[in-house]
Amino acid sequence: MNCKHCKSIVNLKDIYCFKCGTRLKEIKKETKINHILPYTGILFSVFSIFIVIIFIYLTVSSNNNPTVYFNDTIFEAKGTTDPSLFSYYSTSIIYDNKYNFKRVSNIDEAKEYIIKESQKQRKKCGNNLIEKSEKNIQEKYEIDAVNLCEFNTKTIENVEKVFSKTFEIFPNTKGYMTNITLINPSNEDNFLASFKPIFQFINEKGNIKIFPWVIKTQMLLNSNYYLNEEYLNTTINSSVGWFVDGANSYSIISHELGHYLSFVALLKKYNIKSIEFVNSKNLDSILSVNSELENGTFSEEIITEAYNNYITKYDFISLNEFQGTISEYARNEIYDETIAEAYHDYYLHQENANKASLEIVNVLKERLNK
Repeated sequence: MNCKHCKSIVNLKDIYCFKCGTRLKEIKKETKINHILPYTGILFSVFSIFIVIIFIYLTVSSNNNPTVYFNDTIFEAKGTTDPSLFSYYSTSIIYDNKYNFKRVSNIDEAKEYIIKESQKQRKKCGNNLIEKSEKNIQEKYEIDAVNLCEFNTKTIENVEKVFSKTFEIFPNTKGYMTNITLINPSNEDNFLASFKPIFQFINEKGNIKIFPWVIKTQMLLNSNYYLNEEYLNTTINSSVGWFVDGANSYSIISHELGHYLSFVALLKKYNIKSIEFVNSKNLDSILSVNSELENGTFSEEIITEAYNNYITKYDFISLNEFQGTISEYARNEIYDETIAEAYHDYYLHQENANKASLEIVNVLKERLNK
């Protein structure tokens, strides 16, 4: 029997293709009936029960369909942790584990838990050929944990170039990101990459409203795209005119780093050096940061200042036109998206970026240097 997705030879008993992870079509065996059996009523009841059991089994199994989201049970069933046996477009990394009732007393212990979780995930990768590169990124850019184990050498080099250039432009923004990781997206995750500033990783008391907490600040890369470069390039090419001019598969990450830079500027506004460990001393400041993230007031401050600077230097245009000179996606009511697109433009073109982008990046630089 062949897998309908990748055409690999599979066993008739397999539920999933262990090369690409696709659920296999159920095979129904035909039974020849040579004569009418006695006790047909009893046999019909037994057969009905059997059908119900099969239906329940298939329903439960479908919830773990590896084409949607991998989990550890898939690997355990095969007796291996090598993700290449399941799907080239999936990662073995689980990025969103949460833990309760772990005693954490300070930021060093918080970092230690984040690093241990990363090491736990790394062990599932099997033969990780880029572990040295992951650790190099951690050390160079002061990031606690990097989990990109299914990447090849070329891919991780391309990703690192984006971080290298960003931290070269903004050297005082290192140390605020805890994780860079591949993820298997849920049905709701249609992003290529995403910056997630606040993820509650550990809650010591087992109650989300009671601190201390350990917080992750994460850069997430979608395995559906970044492990399938052809699909990634096709997606980018089909979006010409939507993103900034010259956008490519890896410059998209600079857009997410624009969100990161805006977030760091917000932390600096409240004189916060880290949100990894939250306790009674820094809780109020971090809640203020979270409030500004939710209502967008800080991003609006940056855009308003940059817009006024632009009008002073150049002709009057509407705010929407100001945003639109950067890209169509920059015409966004969520001003942090405009900031991210402005940095994406600046990352690609430096001083040749659009004037609106330059004004936004200049304001961002001022906020980051305070």
